[in-house]
Amino acid sequence: MSNLHDPQPAEDSSRVSLPPAAGERIEPQKEIASKIGTVVDGDYYYDQNDEKPIPLEAERIVFEKGSTFMVILSWCLALFLSLPFPTMLTEGTDAVIDTDHPLIWSFMLGGDLLIIVLLIIHGFLYFPSTDCLDSQGITLSILSRKIQIPWPHSRTGLYVRLVNQIGRGLQTAEVKVIRPDGSSALLPITFRGVDSVKTERNAVIQCSRIWGWAVAKGYTQESDEYIPLAGLGVQQSLRRRQEERYGLRAHVNDNQENLQ
Repeated sequence: MSNLHDPQPAEDSSRVSLPPAAGERIEPQKEIASKIGTVVDGDYYYDQNDEKPIPLEAERIVFEKGSTFMVILSWCLALFLSLPFPTMLTEGTDAVIDTDHPLIWSFMLGGDLLIIVLLIIHGFLYFPSTDCLDSQGITLSILSRKIQIPWPHSRTGLYVRLVNQIGRGLQTAEVKVIRPDGSSALLPITFRGVDSVKTERNAVIQCSRIWGWAVAKGYTQESDEYIPLAGLGVQQSLRRRQEERYGLRAHVNDNQENLQ
């Protein structure tokens, strides 16, 4: 079953066609090594490398972020690098700093302290957390904070921002959701690649998968509402061209776009 508002293969060769994105049941595997791409107790653990429709038996979409291993590794390294400082407190600075080259050793300890701080921050950034999409909207976890965003009322409320990796020849495609005030929030779906067309297409497919599932579940519906991006018009212009490439402007009222 496909949703009426999902991108359809366009007759114009300049447009990029996408697979359907309404609900499809995923048959359970005999042995599940990972939750990714499966439905467990009504939770679909998101697989961004899958192009099949999200199963309608899922009541919510779950994104598991972070890594306990990375947290432990970062903080253990920070603890190891911090060993000279307790020694300085208990035995004095001479126990660590070479008196013949005090400036060099002081500089090294300063760099050591900076690395320790960065490792601690790195550990917090990888702290395990969960984002979810359900009947209540989109809930994003940022450190200890929970940000609630309502479902957009149009497929155009989900878009892909392309970012150039300067000096690396890579394109990064980030999936974003647009808030009612025109600001945007980043969803935990990112693609990287040399081919900008393929990278963008992969991310747009995921937007359509999520939208098709949400509409099929009755969590939102196409209302032809169009919210322009707030701020500078560069990103809005890029977004408009993306919508044209994928045939997403059929329900866009140009007067709405020009209001801001």
